[in-house]
Amino acid sequence: MVSINDPLLGGDSKTRNHHILNSILLGVALFFLYCVMLYGTALGTQEAYGNFIFYAIILVTAFISPFLISKTREKLAMIICSLIWLTVFLLETYTNVPVITDIILPFALMFLWTAVGGFMFVISSRSNIGLNFGILFSIMGLYAGFQIAAENMAPQSVSYVAVFIIFIVISIVLFLLLGNPGTNVEKEHPSESLKCLKNKNFLLLIPVMLYLGMGESFVQDIFYNPSVGYFKVYGIVYSVTAIVLGFLSDKIQRKYILIALTICGIIASILTIIFFYHPEDTPQHLPLYATTVLFAICNAGIYVQVYCAAGLMFSRKSLSVAALVRLFIEMGSFIAFIFFQYINQGYIYTLLALLVIGSILFVYVLHNSYRV
Repeated sequence: MVSINDPLLGGDSKTRNHHILNSILLGVALFFLYCVMLYGTALGTQEAYGNFIFYAIILVTAFISPFLISKTREKLAMIICSLIWLTVFLLETYTNVPVITDIILPFALMFLWTAVGGFMFVISSRSNIGLNFGILFSIMGLYAGFQIAAENMAPQSVSYVAVFIIFIVISIVLFLLLGNPGTNVEKEHPSESLKCLKNKNFLLLIPVMLYLGMGESFVQDIFYNPSVGYFKVYGIVYSVTAIVLGFLSDKIQRKYILIALTICGIIASILTIIFFYHPEDTPQHLPLYATTVLFAICNAGIYVQVYCAAGLMFSRKSLSVAALVRLFIEMGSFIAFIFFQYINQGYIYTLLALLVIGSILFVYVLHNSYRV
């Protein structure tokens, strides 16, 4: 009997289960799905209550998704998420039900990233995990380039609806084409996540995960300007950086890469303080393009390193650790939301502090853990 976890075209061989092939397929699938997520639907409403609902459900889903996915397996979970996003897209296109989507979207987002992270950890080894995640984030990061096309499409038009439905169908087909590298996957009880949270090395990684979420939101809040194109530059540099540093992290010690990335982030933060918050006597575009490039390098590189470290340290709890990594990244986004909505002062300084403190603790983990 054919299982949905077997490759769509059959031939569950070493070639079909090759880590590079599966990383490419998954990266392309996420590219199309993220185009729908960011340009076809709204991740949270503009209302404060909607965002609080959104992040509360993220928190709950992080602890139940590993258990549910260990029963259904990763591929089926990804397909379910795609179908959920299709439903949400149609609801938001033809109806006005923001509260319902605020409940559905965070569940689908956490479910998806738990499945993706768990799948990537299973297909990866110590010698190729950096390359695999580099490929994944490199291809997925190109979604920023779709911004131009999305801005030129009329919402609710036939072409608008058709394009996003086709994108979701392509994602589902690519998920089905993925190999089936893990045939004996143990069911993960929700308590496994709590065990990870008791691990000293994982706790030390939390500040840098919070930085990733806050940093990603910061870039979108500050540099998302369709008329200038900072975000497009960010996406291109992000994609190139992810695959290059992913490959290098399998060859050289990750702590040296992390130190270089931290320096890029510090310089980017200082440039933002000078040219964005105090722009009175200075031209803005060139320095802000440089800032965008530096943030892209920093964020892409740290994203890859965090997933590599987490996957190598908790290889037997792949789904639980994938869910927790995404949870704390989303909590970083929640911190950014609080600052952007209610505080506004100290946004960049908090981001810089998280980067520096998080990187120091991350280097400590990399230096003292034999697994990474």
